[in-house]
Amino acid sequence: MTNPEEAQLIRRCLEKDRSAWQTLVERHHRPLYSIAHRILLNPEDAEDAVQDAWVRITRSLPRFDGRASFRTWATRIVLHRSLTKARSMHPTMPVDDLLENLAAPASGDWNPSPDRLDLDRALSDLSPDERAAVILHYGEGYTFKEIAELLEIPQRTAANRAYRGFRRLQKAMRGVSVENDR
Repeated sequence: MTNPEEAQLIRRCLEKDRSAWQTLVERHHRPLYSIAHRILLNPEDAEDAVQDAWVRITRSLPRFDGRASFRTWATRIVLHRSLTKARSMHPTMPVDDLLENLAAPASGDWNPSPDRLDLDRALSDLSPDERAAVILHYGEGYTFKEIAELLEIPQRTAANRAYRGFRRLQKAMRGVSVENDR
């Protein structure tokens, strides 16, 4: 559910208040970009996906009903844009470090460690759907129920994708072949 302050901000956006729109973008752009980057594993593709999402958000804002928070609604749009882009591409550590790296911010000025680069390679071997579930659950802290709502899939499917993807990441980070898990 959208909080009253954000609902007021959205009302102002609908009235074409540019400062309200700027506030909304400033508040949500970085977390949305972070999700897109970790799904697409490329800053330019992530920025493209987020820009496409902001266009869709702008066009769809009059239909935003406030049942979900704005963050959840915007995340759903970014996820769909990112997953669509990831599916059109041909992509191919220790567990504690894996979890820490999943939660690490993804920004343009960020200088990744060798472990993070290994994680990015391992993430690229997951299907886009597994990657999204792993990132949302282990990286962003969403529950399986929330992931199911965001991806518009059954809760059990969300849990299975996250678990299967995380297991494949563990194996990849330990240097074990995961070809049979596909």
